[in-house]
Amino acid sequence: MISWEFILLYLVAGSVAGFLAGLLGVGGGVVIVPILMFIFTAQHFPVDHMIHMAIGTSLASIMFTSVSSFRAHHLYGAVNWSIVVGKAKTSRRRIGFKESVWRPLFWSGEPSLFPEPLPGAATCTAWLNSE
Repeated sequence: MISWEFILLYLVAGSVAGFLAGLLGVGGGVVIVPILMFIFTAQHFPVDHMIHMAIGTSLASIMFTSVSSFRAHHLYGAVNWSIVVGKAKTSRRRIGFKESVWRPLFWSGEPSLFPEPLPGAATCTAWLNSE
């Protein structure tokens, strides 16, 4: 069970990271990852996993803030959907991804997204789940 001291420490760390990110214009991960490393060390987390957990936590927080920002911009009518869809369609060609490479990586099993995985999807999934 996590103690209330660490809960308070996490709240202070998030507040400091948010304040500095807003004040200095730096990404919150620049501040939060080192702070999380210190907190994880104090909690005696395994050293091999601490940096991965700190970076993963920072990236997970990006998901929530970006969805919130996306929703707010959409509600204000500030999203030009024709540009978004056009960029999504052409970005994979522009950076040189071949469908045989990216489709197995992003196939989620949802039939409406991709009717069936490519033959390499099972190999890719096995490789990702190997550790």
